Amino acid sequence: MKTSELIRKLQEIDKTVPFDAPIVGSDDDWMPPTLTRVYHDPPRTHLVFEHVPVEPDKDSLREILNNYKNGIIPLEHAVYSICDTFGAADED
Repeated sequence: MKTSELIRKLQEIDKTVPFDAPIVGSDDDWMPPTLTRVYHDPPRTHLVFEHVPVEPDKDSLREILNNYKNGIIPLEHAVYSICDTFGAADED
């Protein structure tokens, strides 16, 4: 996607939003990142988002395990959520 196309799309979105809305992620992140910087390094334009670490706690783990136990999420999702929440690194 070219910068001009991105700007055009953002301007079209801006016309439909009657207030200054926050930018949010498109994944299942409950705490979306904040856009902190936009810069151009030809031929690419980069959007830099702030990473805000969340302090995991026992309640987070308990909620994930309860969701798995009650059939709300599958095992793979529970494992991913635990690794994501508690900062486990991906290893090959």
